[in-house]
Amino acid sequence: MIATNPSASGSTLRPLPPPRPPSLQTAEDFYSRRPSGVRGPRLTIQVIGPNGVLYRTSYSMYVENELNRLVELPQGWDGRHAAQITNEAVQTTVDLLPAISDEQSVPPQFFPLPDGGIQFEWHVGGNDIEIEVDGGGEAHAVAVTADDNILFEGEIAIDQTRSLFAIRHLVRSWSAYAARTR
Repeated sequence: MIATNPSASGSTLRPLPPPRPPSLQTAEDFYSRRPSGVRGPRLTIQVIGPNGVLYRTSYSMYVENELNRLVELPQGWDGRHAAQITNEAVQTTVDLLPAISDEQSVPPQFFPLPDGGIQFEWHVGGNDIEIEVDGGGEAHAVAVTADDNILFEGEIAIDQTRSLFAIRHLVRSWSAYAARTR
């Protein structure tokens, strides 16, 4: 009989080492080198202009591409048990972004979360804003200055004008700073 899975002989006290657990490299490989054939519904983001006409901007196309990359991640994208990105997380992200950023803003970086959520963040001049949208669509934000002062920490939602205003102000002012220092 030919063994397809090698095993330790009965005469040794050392069994074979356990298989290597999946690593973050598995997820990074998928994220950067998307397997061919992976296709899903495509998200399209358009902006409504002052005259009511829909158009696409470079900012909205960037966000669209990033979200589509995340939506295409399969179940277990992290090499373990990570969930696919949920519709609720995408919807909350799409609702929040235009409320806190615009074409003049530094574009955020996007990352998948193991519960099916999305994290997007800005890092400008040592200042950080991180928004985590969980798989259920609930969003939490933290904004920290370069000298570790917490400017905002808490839940944010499209109907919470004070929290949205605070985050929008930081994104815009830090983006203006980035534009001046280029």
